[in-house]
Amino acid sequence: MATNSVVVKAQVDATLKQNADSTLRSLGLDMTSAIRMFLSQVVLHDGIPFDVAVPHPNRTTSNAIADSYTGNVEPAPSVDRLFANAKKPRRSRR
Repeated sequence: MATNSVVVKAQVDATLKQNADSTLRSLGLDMTSAIRMFLSQVVLHDGIPFDVAVPHPNRTTSNAIADSYTGNVEPAPSVDRLFANAKKPRRSRR
């Protein structure tokens, strides 16, 4: 570790920290190493080292969501039938 190190504190949700600790351990890392890696990548990329964006559903998903709000859906009597029908081409109800 560098001789001129400083302490970095961050307050996060306990469950998030536990889940992150578990994932990092499975990768052979501890939280300090992961944070150091992240900060090094921020400097290297001169910004956040991954895309930060609100995910947008594709057109098919957007249409399905809109259909669900307007009641333009076909009920399925069971989950098995739902998935069986999902494999068939859907006829337009519009």
